[in-house]
Amino acid sequence: MATTPWPGRGLIMMADHLILLCPMLRAEVEQMDRHDLPPDAVDILHFDARCEDRRHYRKALPGCIDIDDYRRVDILSGPCLAGADDGVSGEHPVRLHRNVTCFDLLLNPTTVQAYIKDGHYLLSPGWLASWRTRLASWGVDEESARAFFGELPGDLLMVDTGVDPRAHTALSRMAAYVGKGKRDVSVGTDYLLTRLRALFLEGRIEGMARDSEQRLLESSQRLSHYAMGLDFVRQIAASQEESEIQRYIVDMFRMFFAPREVTFHEPDGEHANVPAEKTSDGFRLPVRWKDRVFGLVEVAGLAHPEYRDRYLEVGEVLLQVCALAISNARHYATIRHLAQTDGLTGVANRRQFDAFLHRSWERARADGTPLAVLLCDLDNFKEYNDTMGHAMGDECLKRVASAIETKCLRPTDLLGRYGGEEFGVVLPGADPDAARAVASRIRRAVADLEIPHGSSPISRNVTISVGAFASVPEDNLSPAFFVQMADKALYQAKKAGRNRVDFIEA
Repeated sequence: MATTPWPGRGLIMMADHLILLCPMLRAEVEQMDRHDLPPDAVDILHFDARCEDRRHYRKALPGCIDIDDYRRVDILSGPCLAGADDGVSGEHPVRLHRNVTCFDLLLNPTTVQAYIKDGHYLLSPGWLASWRTRLASWGVDEESARAFFGELPGDLLMVDTGVDPRAHTALSRMAAYVGKGKRDVSVGTDYLLTRLRALFLEGRIEGMARDSEQRLLESSQRLSHYAMGLDFVRQIAASQEESEIQRYIVDMFRMFFAPREVTFHEPDGEHANVPAEKTSDGFRLPVRWKDRVFGLVEVAGLAHPEYRDRYLEVGEVLLQVCALAISNARHYATIRHLAQTDGLTGVANRRQFDAFLHRSWERARADGTPLAVLLCDLDNFKEYNDTMGHAMGDECLKRVASAIETKCLRPTDLLGRYGGEEFGVVLPGADPDAARAVASRIRRAVADLEIPHGSSPISRNVTISVGAFASVPEDNLSPAFFVQMADKALYQAKKAGRNRVDFIEA
């Protein structure tokens, strides 16, 4: 098969690698930056299958291609090819990368499952472009569609890759048609590009490893490098933590080049725009994705400096996937933060509160240390909203949350919005006396805000009631029991006149 030069990358095989994707991702592939996925090296096409097909991959191959023309074929699918299995056609391996949902190609699978668990129905721009036709293919009309989607507790959630400006209009129309709420989460195409680049690099490393067997002077060293590179590429592409990716980079360069020292520099002023360059006994390479620099890798004391040019080439290729993985990890961290944070007050949301309580309970039970839960409720807040308006009510909630978090809690504590005007507090290691003290500080901190409340029967300003419970967790004292006792104490505080703290003994 003929070869063609790829600038800065040497000779590569001409389109000997095929990647097949869901046809719903056609627009994403067409609009993504393919600088490092050159068309003369890898073909990216779409298999022929719908979400409900469940067909074998051989029956979903486009009629215009013959997989025997490729040295490697990767198929990225969701459940539409759930009946398929990994196969081999002659000497040409076909790898089926089956995902639980097709959205796992656009977003971290953990986040996808969290949205599904919340009862949201996920949609892509590609699917929304023909949503009426899709519903018709299910054999449902408007009435039956409303009945079907009405059983879901969540909203229609568009995983927005930003490739179709008409997608938001289509989402609104479908939401009105089926009678559901709508939401969207912006993800871009970087996660998909990470997956594609990892597969391309795997294929390239694999192909180079095969070719290197024919190069007697270089075969031994290249084969070991490519095998290690393949493992590291897989680990890095799957990583979700930036610090973990940085460690992988340092370990990878140590194994590849056997230097005296490898250092990863953060992109501060000194290392922000350093180009790839040779040094007296090593080299420096930026970790760059598009116009962003995520760091600088400095290699010193090469055991074999005569191979430095080759090391630079290999290092540049590997750092491309590392840089994109760091970009994706930062994007995932942002999405994870949004999924755990109350949009109004900026404190933890109910899901994060429950998860933190469960982890703290497990740790306290194992260590035999106390744990406290407080529930706080703004007094007569409905009357405040009715009198002052909801905009002022929102501002009041934000000020109260900020005062509690900054003036009353330790870094190890957690404040969450429990619902409406109610807040929950988890205090790891707090015994009954400490829980009472924190609850009293919260009540005073809210009073000190002196937010006027003309409709309150108990005070001129906004006040808060607090219920508290603390104990050492045991099997019969579950996390839910801690919340129930704190809620019972809160009820007693309100019944006794509000603007007070009440505590229930274990």
